[in-house]
Amino acid sequence: MTSISTQFQLNDQQPVVANLLTQFTLDDFKRVADNIYNNTSFLYSFVCNGKEFDLNNEDEFNKYKVLITSGTTIFTIEHMKACFLPDTLVQCVDRSEIRISDVQLGDVLLAFTTFGDIVTTVVEDLFKHEVDEYMEVQIGENRLYVTREHPFFVGNGNFCLLEKLHVSDCVYSLIDDKLQSTTITSKCLNEHCAANRQLVIMNIGIKDFDFLNESYKMSKCPQCSTYVEPITCAFNNCVWRWGGLLQSKPGIESKEVSGDWKYADNAYYRSDENVNAAVVWLRLILYAKAK
Repeated sequence: MTSISTQFQLNDQQPVVANLLTQFTLDDFKRVADNIYNNTSFLYSFVCNGKEFDLNNEDEFNKYKVLITSGTTIFTIEHMKACFLPDTLVQCVDRSEIRISDVQLGDVLLAFTTFGDIVTTVVEDLFKHEVDEYMEVQIGENRLYVTREHPFFVGNGNFCLLEKLHVSDCVYSLIDDKLQSTTITSKCLNEHCAANRQLVIMNIGIKDFDFLNESYKMSKCPQCSTYVEPITCAFNNCVWRWGGLLQSKPGIESKEVSGDWKYADNAYYRSDENVNAAVVWLRLILYAKAK
């Protein structure tokens, strides 16, 4: 199978060599760009021989893709179409919060790298866009209002465009200056819900969580907000253990049981305990703390 050898050039960085199939499609181009730019190609424009490619219109893209031949340099221009709504709060370096519309050039804000490290960053430019629509996103107890191009951190150095996320996907939230997550996994049985009979995930943060007494408040389908029966729990970027009061069967004296502390890194670890067995667990506490 023949291919076209080309290179992508971003600002004054070292060009990155990439190969495209001779009969490449728009999806092929996006896939190569995502491999180079860590699944964030949507944050860039691509220009070849003075022509900017339209990655949202396959017909327009196909008109000009003939400009890409072996040895061609594709210039990458960084831009941001993704937007928060003006009242969205962002964190300053001193942990105070301000509306994103009040951010000024030179302000120092908290951000994070693709490795999940929390860092400070200086505002070097401001972008304002008028949009015809925005999307409402429920992440645990937090609700965000953003445009569909907004990227969310999904772990392992990757970001995902909001419009490509699904209801049951796991994203990371900033808790105690770390990207951490303790989640409840459930299955929505509301036949009128878009997530009907699909696994859904609810973020509960880093805390001691009384599974039997608190899940009724937290275990709500993020799509339709109806109660969903918990199946299990999962953890990342924290240390965690469980403890509780277990009754093996009716009429048998209950006993205190607990698990050892376990380390969950930048991945998605499920608890092996059957947390849905309410007839057996008289008390079940999930303990999680920052690593």
